Parts: sequence; C-alpha cells; structure tokens
Amino acid sequence: MFLVYLTMLLGPVATLANSATTFQNNLAGLDRVLDLLAEPLETYKAEITSVYKLTDQENLYRIRIIDNDDRRHFSFRPGQFIMLELPGIGHAPALMSEDQIAAVREFLLR
Repeated sequence: MFLVYLTMLLGPVATLANSATTFQNNLAGLDRVLDLLAEPLETYKAEITSVYKLTDQENLYRIRIIDNDDRRHFSFRPGQFIMLELPGIGHAPALMSEDQIAAVREFLLR
C-alpha cells in the first residue's frame, strides 16, 4: 500500500520537474534570441552583377560587395538568415547556404 501511495505522490512531482525543465530550456532559447536582437546589424553595399531567370517565380541573383574590406569581413554560417534590400524597391529574406570565400555571392529569390 505504501508503494502505491508513493507512486501517486511522485507522479505529479515528476511531471512538475519535466515542466520546469522545459520552461528553463525555453527561457534559455528566449535569452539567446534577445542576445541576437541586441547585436548590431551589419550592412554592406553591394551591386547586382547578374540575374538568371530560373522559373516563372524564381531568379538567381549574383551580388558583389563593393568595398574590398567589407568583402573580406563578410562571413556567415550555413543556414544563417540574411536580409537583402534594394533601396526604394523593397527587401527579401534569404538564407545563406554555404560558407565560401568569394567575391560574388548567389541568392535564389522568389
């Protein structure tokens, strides 16, 4: 009988511990997002060197960062988010797919 009582008592405690762990992990994720939002944005002036129409909805844009020092400084991790903006026209989100040293970067946009 004691074991049944103990099991009934510890069941909710285990659930509470799991909830607390999940909550702590979510807070850590939120803390990382807030850290990222606090980082200064890096902007680079670039020129479109070529555009290739791939489908009715997709174009491949090749861009080149204009300043040589900025070009050398530009780095990213695969999967990292980047925002491309054309002043007066608009902006488009993109993901970086591979880390390479290149004077020209390619972006597939819809």
